[in-house]
Amino acid sequence: MYKTKTCPLDSDPELYHTVLLSIESLSLNSYIVLGLLIVVLLLLTALIAGSEVAYFSLSAKDINYIKQKEDPNHKSILTLLEHPKRFLATLLICNNFLSIGVIISSNMFFEAYCALISGSPTFQNPPSPS
Repeated sequence: MYKTKTCPLDSDPELYHTVLLSIESLSLNSYIVLGLLIVVLLLLTALIAGSEVAYFSLSAKDINYIKQKEDPNHKSILTLLEHPKRFLATLLICNNFLSIGVIISSNMFFEAYCALISGSPTFQNPPSPS
């Protein structure tokens, strides 16, 4: 009927052990880099979410005040607000990519950490060759 897909790690024990060694051999520097990457991605996510709230909570009075100023920063705010749907879509897409990065980095970090503290890999043993 249906063919089940097999994992490449199941059919190749050498590949399995290579993947296993690479996960178990993460050094302290790798944990630090992954931890810092997670923190930076979370901060960027917060920054984008905050900018979304800041831009779209401007009142008509605030926008009129910005229009009266000749500062280049104020002009860039007005330029972004000329196309609010496009600007909002850009912010949301960026936030989604950053969230995916946080999830992937966290998964790598905790999978390696769990393998380290348990003394055994998180993968199942491959089937023995017959």
